[in-house]
Amino acid sequence: MPNVPWTTLLNHFPTVLRAVDTLMETSRRNAAARDTAPVLDALNHRVTAIEEQQRAAAGVLKQIAEDASGLAQQVNTITVATETAAAALRRALVVAIIAAVLALAACIGVVVLWARG
Repeated sequence: MPNVPWTTLLNHFPTVLRAVDTLMETSRRNAAARDTAPVLDALNHRVTAIEEQQRAAAGVLKQIAEDASGLAQQVNTITVATETAAAALRRALVVAIIAAVLALAACIGVVVLWARG
C-alpha cells in the first residue's frame, strides 16, 4: 500500500476548499446567467412593446387635443353667431312691438273717426 502524504494534504486542504468554493460560485453564476437570459429577453421585449404602446397613446392624445381645440373653435364660432342672431332678433322684436302699437293706435283712431262719423 502506498504511503499517502497526509500532512501535505491537510496543509493544502484550505486551498482545495477555496478552489471548490470558487468553482461552485462560478457554476452558480453561470447557471443563473443561463437561466435568466430568456427571462431578460422576454422582459426586454415587453418593455419595448410598452414603449411602443406609450408612443401610440401619446399620438392619440395629441390628436384628441388637436380635435378638441378645433371643436372649441367651432363652438366659439357658433356662440358668436348665436349671440349676433339673438341681438338681431331682439331688435326685430322691438320693431315689431312698436309696429303693433302703432297699428293698434291707428285702428283705434279709425274706429273713433268712424264712430263720430
